[in-house]
Amino acid sequence: MSNPNIYKLDHLGLLANFLHAISFISIIDTSLPKPKRKHKLTYGQLAFAMVLNGLDMGCGTPIYEIQKYLANLPLNRLFKSKNIKASYFNRDAISRLLDELHSAGLNQLYETIALTTLEKLNLLPKIINLDSTSIHCHGTRYHKKMHEDIESINLTHGYSRDHRPDLPQLVHLLICENQAGIPISMVTKSGNQTDKILFPEALKKIIQSLKAAADVQCIVADSAFYTRENIVMTHQAGKHFVSRVPMTLTLAHEACNKANQLELEEIKAGYQGVFIHSEYGGIPQKWLVVKSDQAHYAQSKTFEKNKSKTVQKEEKLLEKFTKESFACESDARKALAALTRSFKFLKLNDSLEIAPVKCYEKQGRPKNNDIPTHYKYKVNVTGSVSEEAVVKASSELGMFIIATNDLSEEMDMLSLLDRYKSQEKVESGFRLLKDPSFFANSIYLHTPHRIESLLMLKTVCIMVYCAVQHEIRTQLQRSGSQIRGHCNKLTNKPTAKYVFKLFRHISLIQTRNNNAIKQQLTKLPKEVNLILKILGEDYLAMYQV
Repeated sequence: MSNPNIYKLDHLGLLANFLHAISFISIIDTSLPKPKRKHKLTYGQLAFAMVLNGLDMGCGTPIYEIQKYLANLPLNRLFKSKNIKASYFNRDAISRLLDELHSAGLNQLYETIALTTLEKLNLLPKIINLDSTSIHCHGTRYHKKMHEDIESINLTHGYSRDHRPDLPQLVHLLICENQAGIPISMVTKSGNQTDKILFPEALKKIIQSLKAAADVQCIVADSAFYTRENIVMTHQAGKHFVSRVPMTLTLAHEACNKANQLELEEIKAGYQGVFIHSEYGGIPQKWLVVKSDQAHYAQSKTFEKNKSKTVQKEEKLLEKFTKESFACESDARKALAALTRSFKFLKLNDSLEIAPVKCYEKQGRPKNNDIPTHYKYKVNVTGSVSEEAVVKASSELGMFIIATNDLSEEMDMLSLLDRYKSQEKVESGFRLLKDPSFFANSIYLHTPHRIESLLMLKTVCIMVYCAVQHEIRTQLQRSGSQIRGHCNKLTNKPTAKYVFKLFRHISLIQTRNNNAIKQQLTKLPKEVNLILKILGEDYLAMYQV
């Protein structure tokens, strides 16, 4: 008997079964051209391996080492195909896959995969969420000149949400359905584009081209969405929106002041609010002014510190202003008015003086008989902290505004708050995308179009993660079953990450004795058997010999 070969199976069997259930390999192979004869894998099989690697939490490897990673997996079992060898997944094959994915149209291809998943799970995206994030890219050069014929994004510097302004980046926007948080569409753009630029483009995509747009009733987004152009476009398309109102709007401060004069109603534990009518952008809306006890406590702790910094900054600006000269008194007053409008806490004292300053033709100290050629004007003024401004700012602590054009009675305060908080679904996808244990937090490829393709595969990983999590939760609830979750508490809503931990250390052991191959699996924990049983026969078969 030879030494046994031990292959890691873990939770990869769950993921592989789901990918087979949505015909992932077939969708890729149908959309991409057939590989050349010398290549022993289809593009669908290559992409399949990339997704498995991406979702092997804590164990996935960079794509240039994927052969080493796959050598330890039971590939024939996972792929449900014979003669799949790790040596076939070389760098040349992966590079060709990334090139062909980009040529096939990443967005359209991803939407096909996502909508197939939604049909499989019987999820209709009636409510969608959208948000964006930036992803930084390591590397000293990006060879766009090598592929000038390929239209791709530019890796540029800009505001970094990863706090790495030293690195070039790209911006990735996800459009997710509201129940499981599955991304149904994606937009990848150059790294210096803001949400205010991206969101109108995403909205047009939703309204005009997205196949599932007919079923979408409401769009949920953060404050970057709330512009005149976006809300008008959404309203005219017959869709509802739920968005946070940016506090940079004067109307937002007026609404908070008005709410403080009214009696706030309790929405749920820790939240009070009141409805205020608005017609921003010419669209009739309900604004829900919300006061959060938790946010009020957090903001109160930093309010005094931030106030002191702001006052010091404004005092320095005023001091610098008093040293400037102006051509006339009118210019001085206009500049002073513009400066005071920018002040948050500082107010001008009554001792305001605009004094003329004599100017002479020659530099240096003038002689007694020299006549000034012209006059300049300086402002002599001091400032002090406005108690009224401090009280006004402190009264807005813990307050935020949620806007909607859904004026129906069904959209009450609790429904509106809960719908806005569903924005967590898309943000959780971004957290997964940036989790260090999830594939890779940064991208090391050197060609922008390949980076776009890799990011599409990462989005597929988010889709599979959310879909498997939703399916497990749904089947647990249908069967009335529970498993031991965190802190040993029973739950029917485990996270996929926790379920993956339950499948840890499940291996396929293969031994050879007189040309006969014997296979056996390590013993499955009780919770794993329960999960496989409720998921169905295909999942059980993956973990049986």
